[in-house]
Amino acid sequence: MEVFSHYGVGIKAFAIERKPDGRVKFTLWATVFCMPVFPLSSWSAIYAGPVRPDGIKEDGHRFDDAVRIQRDFISYVRTLSLSVMMLALAIAPAAYFIFRTTGRGATPIEMIFVFAACIWPVVVVSLAERHRHHLLTGCWT
Repeated sequence: MEVFSHYGVGIKAFAIERKPDGRVKFTLWATVFCMPVFPLSSWSAIYAGPVRPDGIKEDGHRFDDAVRIQRDFISYVRTLSLSVMMLALAIAPAAYFIFRTTGRGATPIEMIFVFAACIWPVVVVSLAERHRHHLLTGCWT
């Protein structure tokens, strides 16, 4: 099985749990702009690295010995609520400055903060993807 996402739209693994026996539990979600929208299936598999041609393939990660598992409903709720919190964290600075400058021109210092607020969502998504990569692979590369 091969899943993919293009600019965060497609299918990605979330609710990732590493187990002591080397297996990784995860749920494949349909995503829109890196936000999980709908859970598709849950799996327990062994991380096989980026090279193996068989098994489940997800954004350059490969898994062998995949076994379909059943996750509880609370796992789906947790994933969605964490994603909504990440979205709020990503857009809050820009929303604040839009609200603050409505009806008037922004000062030069406010414009600096507006530009920084435009970069902030990229930082949030990059950090979240790095953490997801660490959970899948077990290393910070």
